[in-house]
Amino acid sequence: MKKKLLQGLFVKKANLNQLKRITVAFILLCVLISCTVKQSNPPNQVTNTPTKIYETQFTLQTPSPGKSSLYGTVISNTNKAPLSGVLIYAALKVPMSSGKDYILNIQRDSSPHYETNAEGYFYLTNIESGEYQLMLYSPFGAMILLSEDGKELHLEISANQNLDLGKLYVNWP
Repeated sequence: MKKKLLQGLFVKKANLNQLKRITVAFILLCVLISCTVKQSNPPNQVTNTPTKIYETQFTLQTPSPGKSSLYGTVISNTNKAPLSGVLIYAALKVPMSSGKDYILNIQRDSSPHYETNAEGYFYLTNIESGEYQLMLYSPFGAMILLSEDGKELHLEISANQNLDLGKLYVNWP
């Protein structure tokens, strides 16, 4: 009788451990699936799909009502050449509760962004009103774009603007 009781406890304990393993595996599978599933058009998301810009053909799009666009050229401070194939993001300035301090917020998929063309041109459209800084984003880090005088560029975007920012610089090879 004692042996059967001990065997029953062992079986129940083994089933409990197996159930724990299955539960952990299920949770990991759910996390993996949720990381790989991508919605095609999430609601209330700004979509940013401008046409390609080339030096010889620079067509400005009309932004959605109440939103704005901006464009310019990104130049390397290192060799003074245009940077092609880099991502430029409009990073929203989010104020901190302690006065003048702020953080820059970039959402990889939903923040306005554009990959520069061969001449270094970028074009961001459908930007909400607010305060922004432009950033070059790469796997190696993010760098703030600078004006021609080497100062950080702070933008206050209001509705229905189409801003030519000219040449912007970044400390990038």
